[in-house]
Amino acid sequence: MKMFVEPARIYLHRDAVDFRKSIDGLVALVESELERDAYTGALFLFCNKAKDKLKLVYWDKTGFALWYKRLEKQKFKWPNKISLQEFELSPQQLDWLLSGYDVLGHEELQYQSMISIDHIDSKCSLPHRLFYLCVKQENSVKFC
Repeated sequence: MKMFVEPARIYLHRDAVDFRKSIDGLVALVESELERDAYTGALFLFCNKAKDKLKLVYWDKTGFALWYKRLEKQKFKWPNKISLQEFELSPQQLDWLLSGYDVLGHEELQYQSMISIDHIDSKCSLPHRLFYLCVKQENSVKFC
């Protein structure tokens, strides 16, 4: 995306926004919900419920600028599964989002081996030993 300014930071508002809001309404969301100073030059992104419209608002030292994009047939890959109310994007992630790519990628998995040498019978053949291997993910156990 080509802009007239280089934003200091880029913040994405996770939840859908009523798109009847314009500059004043979006700036109020920035300051009340995100608890950010809207006058820093940071760029703030908002998406509608259908995820086919996007608004950007930022302060450019002389006033607020509002940028609006509507997709005709597609939807933005809006990262609404993040736990935080806001998410900071890099300029490259912003370009990806505007180009239709998922900016977060796949969720990182946290696996931990629960193998214990004490539980494996040394007399067992290798295929039987493999049965004792298991992994733990979010308090659930999966046996291999």
